[in-house]
Amino acid sequence: MAAAVVPSKESVQCFGRKKTAVAVTYCKRGRGLIKINGCPIELVEPEILRFKAYEPILLLGRHRFADVDMRIRVKGGGHTSQIYAIRQSIAKTLVAFYQKYVDEQSKKEIKDILVRYDRTLLVADPRRCEPKKFGGRGARASLLPPPFSFLQFFPSSLPVSSLPPGLLPPPSPSPGRPVSSLLPPSLSRAASSLLPPPCLPPSSLPLGLRLLPPPSSLPPSLSRSPPPPPPSSLALPVSRVYF
Repeated sequence: MAAAVVPSKESVQCFGRKKTAVAVTYCKRGRGLIKINGCPIELVEPEILRFKAYEPILLLGRHRFADVDMRIRVKGGGHTSQIYAIRQSIAKTLVAFYQKYVDEQSKKEIKDILVRYDRTLLVADPRRCEPKKFGGRGARASLLPPPFSFLQFFPSSLPVSSLPPGLLPPPSPSPGRPVSSLLPPSLSRAASSLLPPPCLPPSSLPLGLRLLPPPSSLPPSLSRSPPPPPPSSLALPVSRVYF
């Protein structure tokens, strides 16, 4: 007596990943059930990210999921990573099922729709969090001194109130305070070795450390202050000024 031939069960299994979260989806012929860790997809948590898990269904239509059952197991990562892993595994599993048991044309249509909307529905996202480095408080930030600024050696005639907060020059040194005290700690030792004795005139200082005289003592041809206004008899009435 010949043994009865048992029809093979049409099923596929695919996985999706996001960071350290892994979701595995088992898909077979059925009646449209989709469960995540034994819970219906309509009750997946967190609620605010529920529509991210719905995206493959909303894009492709419920009719493409009507004759399959999907059971998803997910673990690892956080809430957001698990949702992204779930949506990727659902999309990849449906593409694999249509390729294996339906036809190539339908599979190509599904794949084109998914890739056109978001490529990460079919391709894993390789981005990872940048690890923290020693000597700093974060992955990129460090505890180095602030950047060196030449504004402290070349004062401008512009009013201080017009400068951004990050470009405000520090107070000028007192008579008994050397110019090198204005430098960052990392440059003060090198600058002090370049300074000549105090008895030499300022003209012997290096160009980068030479303090310019205040604008009021410069001749009119070199002063950067705005020109005086014209006489009142020649002034034109201006109601509004645009800068």
